[in-house]
Amino acid sequence: MTLDARVFGLPLRLDVLQTVVKWQLACRRAGTGSSKRIGAVSGSGKKMRPQKGTGQARAGHKRPPHWRGGAKAHGPVTGGRDWSYKLNKRERRLGLATALSQKLMEGNLSIVDEASASSHRTAALAKKLEDQGLSDALFIVGSDKNGGKGSIIDPEGFRRFSIAANNLPLVHVLPSIGANVYDLLRREKVVLTLGAVSDLQQRLTTPIRRKYWE
Repeated sequence: MTLDARVFGLPLRLDVLQTVVKWQLACRRAGTGSSKRIGAVSGSGKKMRPQKGTGQARAGHKRPPHWRGGAKAHGPVTGGRDWSYKLNKRERRLGLATALSQKLMEGNLSIVDEASASSHRTAALAKKLEDQGLSDALFIVGSDKNGGKGSIIDPEGFRRFSIAANNLPLVHVLPSIGANVYDLLRREKVVLTLGAVSDLQQRLTTPIRRKYWE
């Protein structure tokens, strides 16, 4: 089939791929790390001993960071932290199109009519994928606004395929709306359904609407 050069014919841009992957990994960070500061540690706030005369260091309370059971100095802020940041939509699009183009250039991109299986057994699917050299592969299927079933030719066959692929650690299945640079680069092979090709080309070539103040 004929592919759109704006999506599958771009030159390699390592800088763009690195920027997009770094943004993805930052956005997926939970940011739930927390530690107890002085106010959260239980212990007396009374001055522990006289300021002078004992030969020991000065101590104003029982919870200093350098004492056992004390507070944490410079630790994560309790309540979590948001590591995500904004990345321009044009750069995100360019990264995805560059990753797809690179897979095609390497000969690691395949297109199939649909992702379907006659059985939900993992062993049968694993043998079939191994024979076709797809033991390490990302399958991207077509999706639509109605939950990802509009462009799937055989919904029941796709359901069996998804169940069987769930137990394969190096085989991932994503809807076209979830296609991203990080998952594309993680897997050696990329398999697109006809619906996914149509969705990706439409998604990556539709003009970006400009704000009225731009």
